[in-house]
Amino acid sequence: MEVGAVFCTNAYLLELATALLEHALDKSHTEVSLGDIVDLEDSKRIPLNSRDRAQRKGPYPYYGATAIMDCVDDYLFDGIRILLGEDGAVISDEGEAILQYVWGK
Repeated sequence: MEVGAVFCTNAYLLELATALLEHALDKSHTEVSLGDIVDLEDSKRIPLNSRDRAQRKGPYPYYGATAIMDCVDDYLFDGIRILLGEDGAVISDEGEAILQYVWGK
């Protein structure tokens, strides 16, 4: 994916998230947490270091904070996901959070 496509995808995802949040706030007129409008799955993730990944080579992408880091022999998720660095400190040169829009296994 080209840099421009990634930027456009990130901009679209930010617009979508904003619209969903505004819709949730309009309906409830109360505060909502992110977990009220999305499924948070970080607790299901299994971190693999480079040695683990080297021993588990396969066809499935293993994502790091900003890109695919490797391919491994099994997958945890199947479908569309939005990936965000867990500490929120992964940002572009423009100061925007880097999100990954991924799909498949």
